[in-house]
Amino acid sequence: MAPSIRDIPNGGVDDDSESSQLSTTRIDGPGKPTLPADEPLKETTSLASRSCAELEEMLERCNRHSNHETGTIYREPFPVACKALLHSLPGNWNCIDCNARDPEWAAISYGAMVCIKCSGRHRSLGVAVSQVRSVSMDHWTHREVVLMLEGGNAQVGGFFARNCLTKKEFEKRGEIRREQQQNHLGRNSSLTADNVESLRYKTKAAAFYKSQLEAHVGRLLEDPVGKPYQGRSR
Repeated sequence: MAPSIRDIPNGGVDDDSESSQLSTTRIDGPGKPTLPADEPLKETTSLASRSCAELEEMLERCNRHSNHETGTIYREPFPVACKALLHSLPGNWNCIDCNARDPEWAAISYGAMVCIKCSGRHRSLGVAVSQVRSVSMDHWTHREVVLMLEGGNAQVGGFFARNCLTKKEFEKRGEIRREQQQNHLGRNSSLTADNVESLRYKTKAAAFYKSQLEAHVGRLLEDPVGKPYQGRSR
């Protein structure tokens, strides 16, 4: 089955009007900043501006400390404003796989947030399928931070739903659609309503999404010094 993906504009992979703009969702979880309900757009815009400034400073440090000849790659903690912005993206307050609240781990390959339990399952898939890192505890490259900000659970979740890679959509679309899905994993494996959400990362559709997200971020960062990252809303 050919993946159903739309043209990729500067707003993100498989861009929907809902997920292509910066979220105005309030951040009201424990230990995290709260966006005032009366001025969410103003606050989110300010958060986006601070995030871009953080990323510009991070890029300068990356260029100063990285050494391509020796293979030294500079990493640092996820920037503070970028972290708040990441949590504000649509869908990111729940794990993409099990819907657990307040996920703090990232499936970087898909720009998705996952809980600690599901992060272990992603690790078991291997780095060729899904790279996992803690938003709070691990260190990140400039490119990885941008990739997370250009992704989001609502975005990849919508892609999975359109490609029948959620339990609800898998059950809804009937046997014909299910037979088409078997081509994703080969003759010796088959998707069912019960396993589709755990096996979907091994499908051709998931690989397609991952490659398009990488390509999209690559285009955004072709000239990061001359044309620094300006955020999704721009």
